[in-house]
Amino acid sequence: MMPSLYGSAPSAMRIYAPMSRSSLPRELTWINLERRNTMSTIFEWLDSQNIRYNNKQMILEALTHSSYANEHRRVKRDNERLEFMGDAVLQLWSSKKLFSIRPLLNEGRMTTLRSQLVCEEALADYNRKLGLGQYLLLGAGEERNGGRNRDSLLADMFEALLGALFLDQGMYAIDIILEQVLTPAISSPKTRALPRPPPAVHRPAPYHTDHV
Repeated sequence: MMPSLYGSAPSAMRIYAPMSRSSLPRELTWINLERRNTMSTIFEWLDSQNIRYNNKQMILEALTHSSYANEHRRVKRDNERLEFMGDAVLQLWSSKKLFSIRPLLNEGRMTTLRSQLVCEEALADYNRKLGLGQYLLLGAGEERNGGRNRDSLLADMFEALLGALFLDQGMYAIDIILEQVLTPAISSPKTRALPRPPPAVHRPAPYHTDHV
């Protein structure tokens, strides 16, 4: 079955409709419309987040795994270049956030926490929490092999989308997304990278003796 182009994940019930040339890139010819009570396109999701966009083609590119591009010859690019850009944006955003934490963290603690916040497992978790995985464009073989639930693919797509939105809209769009998922992760770290208050010291009450 043909995977969704920019809608949610494939299902048994689908409707194929011609694509409007004015709204989507020329090389993407069909759109799957599913009868689900969910936002059917990435653009509806962005609208729900009050995130503006101009370059729809670049945003769709961010969703395109290499397996999809390989199976659709008219799709010229996958999301790997945008993943590179998104990785840099993510590093900068998380570094600035950690740098502003009070009390101040030293360089070692910031590095430890940042590596935890931007690792593959964490990025895939952010993707799932935001419900973005349904928009990932996969080849038929990758879809059958469970690629839509694979951490590596979800993490790469998340970074690529950040890269596309940064190039299209700047840091304001990144703030909207990462404040929802990365800031809470800083507040509940999996490591002891953040300073914690020292344990209370319980001193024994002074012992008094009466002298006769």
